[in-house]
Amino acid sequence: MCMIEDFEIQDGILTAYFGSDNNITIPDSVTEIGESAFEDSDIASVVIPNGVKVIGDNAFENCTFLKSINIADSVISIGFRAFAECDELSEITLPNGLTELQPGTFWGCTALRSVKLPESLKEIGGGAFQNCTALPSILIPESVTELGPNVFAFCSSFTSINIPKNIKVITASLFEECDSLRNISLPSTITTIKEYAFKLSGVKSVAFDGTKAQWDSIAKGKYWNNGTSLKVACTDSDVKEKNKTKFISLKDLKDNGMSVKVTSVTDWVALRDIPNGEAQLIWAANYALAKRRIGYITAALILIAATALCWYAYFAHLIGFMVDMMPYVIGVLTVLSVVCLIMMSFWRRLLNGYKYFCKLHGFPLFSGFGAFMFYFTLIMSTVFYIMCFLLIIFISLLLSFLTSSSSSSSSSGRVSADRLGIPQNIGHDDLIALGLAHDEAVYAEQLDSISSFLSDLDHTIAKNQIESDYQVKTDKIYEINKQIKELEGSEEYMDVNEKQKLKELKERSAQASAELTENYEQAKKELESMHDKNRSEL
Repeated sequence: MCMIEDFEIQDGILTAYFGSDNNITIPDSVTEIGESAFEDSDIASVVIPNGVKVIGDNAFENCTFLKSINIADSVISIGFRAFAECDELSEITLPNGLTELQPGTFWGCTALRSVKLPESLKEIGGGAFQNCTALPSILIPESVTELGPNVFAFCSSFTSINIPKNIKVITASLFEECDSLRNISLPSTITTIKEYAFKLSGVKSVAFDGTKAQWDSIAKGKYWNNGTSLKVACTDSDVKEKNKTKFISLKDLKDNGMSVKVTSVTDWVALRDIPNGEAQLIWAANYALAKRRIGYITAALILIAATALCWYAYFAHLIGFMVDMMPYVIGVLTVLSVVCLIMMSFWRRLLNGYKYFCKLHGFPLFSGFGAFMFYFTLIMSTVFYIMCFLLIIFISLLLSFLTSSSSSSSSSGRVSADRLGIPQNIGHDDLIALGLAHDEAVYAEQLDSISSFLSDLDHTIAKNQIESDYQVKTDKIYEINKQIKELEGSEEYMDVNEKQKLKELKERSAQASAELTENYEQAKKELESMHDKNRSEL
């Protein structure tokens, strides 16, 4: 049991706890729990008695074993990030008389499932419940008049919420990436919806307690529903709000020193769980490059069509000029067409990968004419592949027919050969030497050699893409780690928030490096396995 001697108290302010008991009760002489008094401690439960009026900034931050908090109604102020990152805290009842929740009060409380807010509450600060990933819902009292930015951002278990009528502004990123949030009720008193309020959220339906004209009069930030399309049910009619997406060009990335070589990644499945910010950059780069690839495929299709037309015109004797030069022109066009067909396989693979990536993260593919061109190029390139496949079958059947005809001719040719004085028991190898038969094994060996070469070429190109992507990302992480190390040298001049941010960045960098190496090794293994399988089939 904790004793009064276990606490450091000065003029009624509790500044530190030195005891070993994890279940504590704050002494009655305390009127204020000071800044960072229990930060990073191992306490499991705490009782805050009557008489305590203030809980200071960061007072219980990062108490990762704290499961239970009993707060007396005498508390009228709870400071900045007072209970942030208390990973085991599952429920909390806030005291009557509390009028404001400071920013980040329960930031990152990932086990928090139940919160009871008092009727006296008027303001909830920015990020107060951000990253509370287990919180399914919360009842906001009618007394609340202001919600700060990011209050419920990344609350991935949120399913529904009602906004009280005294709130007039839906602040920036209020419901950003609330994946499970489907329904929300908004009062007609709303005057403003700020940027990214519903960014990449799961909201499908908004019940608006006003008319369509009132909804249209609301001032909305440019990207307020970035990545989210939803239906607004007004009192007189429905309004469909299409996804408002911020498009980033390749120039935007390059101007900020960001590499776009990440788009050479072939293992798109590995990008399923990357952070949203990195996903947006990858999508932005691929959006621009996907448009280029559509242009490449379109040009390739035109070139192949022109080559086929020249072949037809030449053999149908429709060409009346440059007859002598035309075989050379056709030869060059044919070589270029073959190269285009090979490259189209890579472009189509990347376009399909880009489509899959968009589906994974809820990003838009294309719109309007861009969407038409996207699907047109995929369909037409598929048609050309089918035509090439049929052509190969036709050539194979033709070779088979010629071979069988050659065999029949050699059978009847033995009678003629006898008249020429050639013995009837002459062997097949002798006929080949005399030019009277063909060596079928040579053709089979040549076809196998070509097939093996193309398989090795595909393997080499894919391997180079993986190696290039891994090197670019490794270099980027190295630069980031170098910057973090430089910042660590100045850590003594940082405040608590900056130190925490630096710590989080260092952990994220280490995690990113480990995941990058794991994905790289996995991609190489899968590539080698696929290559070995193809070689065995050949």
